[in-house]
Amino acid sequence: MRSVCVRRGESPLLQRRQTEHREEAQGEEPRSRSDTDSSDTDNDDDWETSGPPAAKSTGLFPKHRSAAETGARAGDEGPAGAAGGAGAAGAEGNRHQCSVCKATFGLVMDLRTHARVHGADRPFSCSLCSKTFSINTRLVTHMRTHTGDRPFRCSLCSKTFSQSSHRNVHMRSHTGERPYSCAACHKTFADPSAFRKHQRSHTGEKPYSCSVCGKTFSGSSGLRKHTRSHTGARPYSCAVCGRTFTDSSYLARHQRTHSRERPFSCSVCGKTFVVSTHLARHTRTHTGERPYSCSVCDKAFGRSEHLSKHMRTHAAAPPCSCSD
Repeated sequence: MRSVCVRRGESPLLQRRQTEHREEAQGEEPRSRSDTDSSDTDNDDDWETSGPPAAKSTGLFPKHRSAAETGARAGDEGPAGAAGGAGAAGAEGNRHQCSVCKATFGLVMDLRTHARVHGADRPFSCSLCSKTFSINTRLVTHMRTHTGDRPFRCSLCSKTFSQSSHRNVHMRSHTGERPYSCAACHKTFADPSAFRKHQRSHTGEKPYSCSVCGKTFSGSSGLRKHTRSHTGARPYSCAVCGRTFTDSSYLARHQRTHSRERPFSCSVCGKTFVVSTHLARHTRTHTGERPYSCSVCDKAFGRSEHLSKHMRTHAAAPPCSCSD
């Protein structure tokens, strides 16, 4: 190491700049402040001998940081620190869990969007029927019920659908797949929503309640249809005759009166139907199934309206009187 002679009367800052310039010209790394200034109390008139650099950073030469400071700064700002900090946090917090249903999400924003499903926050509103949604994609899907857009097509029969999930459920009508089975009665379903609604027929659960009259429903769609009986809303309109309907399924069924389409066909006798429920009812004439049972005498029926008619016979009958 060489000694550096410092002239009397020169500014310490100027001295450091001159020293830096000479060392750069000779191919040496500029020294940090601790190389040229041994202490705040040193006399500028003294000769100074450079020693090993102290573990101290300076504002003049920021690239000469101590190992401790460099590590701390890297942990705050540098790529290694960012990766290390994010890695430690990511190992624990890369999944964000819903406190209500315990569903997990990779991003906080996805969790916040999901949380609207449980709360009352439904910021996306249909401009035609004022129905509100918690997620924008559900509004986009809903708008197709007004526009008639059905972009999802069955590859086997060319039937079209407004939602890909509806097409996927429809595909099971070709494959015969019915993956959802009721543990109580072993009835199987192709549609998960129909399966959930059916389960409530065993439990008696009706979680959807009308805010106007208090009537309860086992499915949300039933509540929506009912609510329109209070508001008078008929948001679904036939493009051919202008007739309006409270539900999109009613509109779809009506449109077949114009097209003469009968898309539901019996696999046993080939008879066709406009509505799927009519096909299901007809199918029972082949299977002998009688799913509607009287709670008084256990007599069973294949159609719900027949059960309703039968129940009146019990209501009209006089109470039984027993004599000793």
